[in-house]
Amino acid sequence: MKFEVQQGDGKARRGVISLARGKIHTPAFMPVGTYGTVKAMT
Repeated sequence: MKFEVQQGDGKARRGVISLARGKIHTPAFMPVGTYGTVKAMT
């Protein structure tokens, strides 16, 4: 796993996370459901 910063502006930054299966460009939206949220939806 490797993280490269491509561009920065103050505390904000844009980069790429390189994994064996491919690349993830950041910032990336990664939705995460907590147990309470999932329980409320079912």
